[in-house]
Amino acid sequence: FVESGATFLFDFASSIGAPQEDRTIAAWAVTPATVAKRDVAYQRGFPLARGPEGQAVDRGHLIPHLSGGLFGPNMFRQNRALNRGWSAQGRQYRALERSAAANPGALYFGHLMYNDCSAYPSEIETGLLVGTELVVNRYNNRPTRGD
Repeated sequence: FVESGATFLFDFASSIGAPQEDRTIAAWAVTPATVAKRDVAYQRGFPLARGPEGQAVDRGHLIPHLSGGLFGPNMFRQNRALNRGWSAQGRQYRALERSAAANPGALYFGHLMYNDCSAYPSEIETGLLVGTELVVNRYNNRPTRGD
């Protein structure tokens, strides 16, 4: 389905009685030239429990806000250090998001991978196609202590 300029692949498994949570699988969008101001109150109103090993998590955006991503199916449980660029992988993750925002008309996409029935992805794959240059990276979203 399409929402707010992005196309989403969503798994409604629970609607057919599967033991798994409904969850976003992938999303893609063409990056816009301008974006609306972020509604920070929306995100702050819904705190998330820490990860299974006590890690802090954020409400990540599969399509970054600066590339037109909004809320709803675009949001997922994301490791805080990765989302905020506080780790080596996080710096790489944020650099690709910034590159997407700096290239209006580029194709940005994200793929969430799961290793259980929850809606908490274990890995995130993101990519950016600018002209003929394609960059794709994969990130660990559920690191254990010491990762």
